[in-house]
Amino acid sequence: ALSNTGKIQWSWHLWILDGFDPVATGQVYTGNSKALMDRNLGALSAAKGDSLANGMLYQWGRKDPFPGLRSKDSGNTAFASSPVVPSKYVTTSSYIGKVDYTVQYPTTYICGIGGNYNWNATEPSDLWASKKTVYDPCPPGWKVPDANTNTSCWSKVPRAVVIDEVNCGVDLAEYVGLDECWYPIAGYRSSTEGSVEGAPYLSFYWGNSKNDFYAYMLEFCPPDLAYVSNYTCAAGGSIRCARE
Repeated sequence: ALSNTGKIQWSWHLWILDGFDPVATGQVYTGNSKALMDRNLGALSAAKGDSLANGMLYQWGRKDPFPGLRSKDSGNTAFASSPVVPSKYVTTSSYIGKVDYTVQYPTTYICGIGGNYNWNATEPSDLWASKKTVYDPCPPGWKVPDANTNTSCWSKVPRAVVIDEVNCGVDLAEYVGLDECWYPIAGYRSSTEGSVEGAPYLSFYWGNSKNDFYAYMLEFCPPDLAYVSNYTCAAGGSIRCARE
């Protein structure tokens, strides 16, 4: 949506898949009352080992996505490790690190600076929240999940998990009471450069709450570890939407 001067006032990311019914395929984890989607936000697949299951990557608190990795190295199923840098990226400042700027420049990645590497250090902490906000990128009826250390949708996920290095992900099924619950290790976008890093060994999934300059997330990292922690909001992570 543009103003009469051509300034972007709002934008939308349309995520449309033939035959995908998020309600019918939603998954209720042990200890949760609401379902989570069976795939990442922006993913074109939910299949184990499929790079199209990676989905999009998001800076915490922003409504617009950035591309994740979509290719694999030839000869094996490991995801390509070469960095993919957004065509537009800037370093935060008192002018740039504001919500109004992110709305006007939805495809510009905002790199952090300083000790906390936050893109929005001066902005409100509730850009995403337990009650869905207008900046929440999940579709209607869905939201970024609750994931702080006290009320996490991943509360039953143990610290020790099995990372599938062949298919580049983790099947959480046995921990959350399901037959299959695939989480791709899709890497993340750097808070200082915007490039994709970490794949196929490290990835994280955002929650909707912050701890000072950092936001809560579920992280997968070697060797075979998973834990709810917090990370800089300027990094780009995956999202697994939950029902409101």
